[in-house]
Amino acid sequence: MGIKKCPLCNGYLEEIEVENKYGLKMRIDKCPSGCGFWFDQFEIYQMSLKGAEKLVEGLPSKNPQEKDKLPCPVCQIPMVKMKLTYFSEEVTFDYCKGCSGVWVDRERLLKYKSLQEEKGRKAYISLLKGEESDYLRSGKEEKGGNSIIDFLLKIL
Repeated sequence: MGIKKCPLCNGYLEEIEVENKYGLKMRIDKCPSGCGFWFDQFEIYQMSLKGAEKLVEGLPSKNPQEKDKLPCPVCQIPMVKMKLTYFSEEVTFDYCKGCSGVWVDRERLLKYKSLQEEKGRKAYISLLKGEESDYLRSGKEEKGGNSIIDFLLKIL
């Protein structure tokens, strides 16, 4: 891949190797100034909370700068704000419609991963108990689906 620039400070992103939730290595890009992280398509979903915590360890904390239409580090086209509606708290990312990558700052990354892990754990416990989780109920109401694949797609 080509050289990627931070959409906030315009510095060069560093490619680092991290372990995903399956124990495999993946490469993501981080701003050495602490502005945030660039995840190529689907990479953010593979990151575990433990991996995210390790990723932000030692990185300078910056107050996230709210800017509209940040340029994509890969395509250079303006990204759009993406809200994750299945969490009770608002979590937003900057999403590129061109390459499907995601830009996220450290606080939002940790918040998203902790909420994702908590929701997944609750849904898994509900399944073990033979109960329907909120995800399964809402999925049936929305789509009429009730398979485990519908459930997994809903929480990811």
